[in-house]
Amino acid sequence: MTVTTGAAPGTPAGVPPEDLVTLTIDGIEISVPKGTLVIRAAELLGIELDLFWAIKAGQDAKALIRRLPGRVYAYHVKDMTAEGAMTSVGKGVIDFADIFTLNDMAGVRHLYVENDQSPAPYLPDITTSFTTLSRLGA
Repeated sequence: MTVTTGAAPGTPAGVPPEDLVTLTIDGIEISVPKGTLVIRAAELLGIELDLFWAIKAGQDAKALIRRLPGRVYAYHVKDMTAEGAMTSVGKGVIDFADIFTLNDMAGVRHLYVENDQSPAPYLPDITTSFTTLSRLGA
């Protein structure tokens, strides 16, 4: 983390520049009022949630999202077979339609579609995932 003076993008409205401190957290600049705890500044940045790994770790993805209203700006989207391996979105057991009902509440603006274990050729996997997400309106 580094600290500089002056305002960065996303500066709170109505706060004079001399009352702000700009932090760089994980390479992202954020300006907050002086006296703001670093942990609070980090909370304002938002997070990317990898749905596959959250579920693989035994977490309830929807419960995680509900605990982070407005802070999840992106999901990493990959599906899971019944055996726990990665697969194309739509070929596994993750109920993305149900999870995506919380997109507005979460603040999601981006989906990063991945499959770290996709066999070559890759285009069929990409097409399956794209088609599934398109049907869901994602």
